Amino acid sequence: MVNLNPVEAVHAAITPPLSQYARNMIAHLDLSAHPEGGWYKRTWQSPLEYADSARPLASLIYFLLPEGDFSDWHLVDADELWLWHGPAEIELEVCDVDPRSLSADELKAQTTRTVLSVRENNAYGAAAQCLVRAGQWQRTLPTKSDALVSCVVSPGFTFDGFTVITEEDTCQ
Repeated sequence: MVNLNPVEAVHAAITPPLSQYARNMIAHLDLSAHPEGGWYKRTWQSPLEYADSARPLASLIYFLLPEGDFSDWHLVDADELWLWHGPAEIELEVCDVDPRSLSADELKAQTTRTVLSVRENNAYGAAAQCLVRAGQWQRTLPTKSDALVSCVVSPGFTFDGFTVITEEDTCQ
C-alpha cells in the first residue's frame, strides 16, 4: 500500500486508480507527485556547479506516468532529455510558443509530437529518447498504460526555472 501525503492525495484524486505496477514503482522508487502530473524522484545531480552558482551542471529523475495520467504544459529553462524505459509508450508534445497565446488550431499546427517507445507501428514514428530544448513548452498526453522514463536536465533542474500551466489556462 502506498501512503500518500496531502499533495499526492490531491493528485491521485484527479487521475484513474493506480495499477499494481504503478503502486509498486511508486513504492520501490520512492516517487512523489510532481506538480505537472505524474510521479518523480531525483536520483542524481552533478556535484559540479553551473556558472559559479549553486545550480548543478545536470540532474536526473525517474518520471512515472500511470495509465490515464499526463503532464500539463510546462517550460524548463534547461535542455531536458527524455529516456524511455517502458512498459507503455508516452506521447510527448513540444511547442516553441507559449500555448496560452495560441488558438486550438494554431497550437495544433505549431506542436511537434514524438512517441517515446521502441515500437515502430504508430502514426508518429517512435524514439527511445527525445530532447526538449531549453525554453520549449512541453506536455505529455494521457497514457494508455503505465510508462516510466528518466529525464536528464542540463544545467540541473530547479523549480525556479520551471513554469507549469494547466489545461484550463490554454485554449484546450
